[in-house]
Amino acid sequence: MLAIINTLLAIFIEGAEISTENDGIFGHLSSENFVFITFFLGFIAGICGTIAVNFALEHFPLLLILNLLQTRPIIAMATGIFLGIDLWPGWMTCVGTIMIFTAIMIINKAEQNFSMKNYDLK
Repeated sequence: MLAIINTLLAIFIEGAEISTENDGIFGHLSSENFVFITFFLGFIAGICGTIAVNFALEHFPLLLILNLLQTRPIIAMATGIFLGIDLWPGWMTCVGTIMIFTAIMIINKAEQNFSMKNYDLK
């Protein structure tokens, strides 16, 4: 549902076109992009990402994994800027970053409070 809302917002607010051109919302279906996106990004990145998450769930604490997953958008933005693929973020990205870090602090504080309590589960 969120993907549909974002697509509609891109069409009406940003002026995105409903086409398979590179700048259209169905640009991933164009003949020049289809093989790369389907096989490389779909299969390789999807399979490697799933294997990495499963490995992490077996060997690392869940709180660490949760915090790292929440920082992925920030890392992706920084990587995009560093590689010259993306522009510097606007104020909405800065607000989102603050919200992510606030959520991480709240979750860590709740974990500390929960682990300090001594529950007798018997």
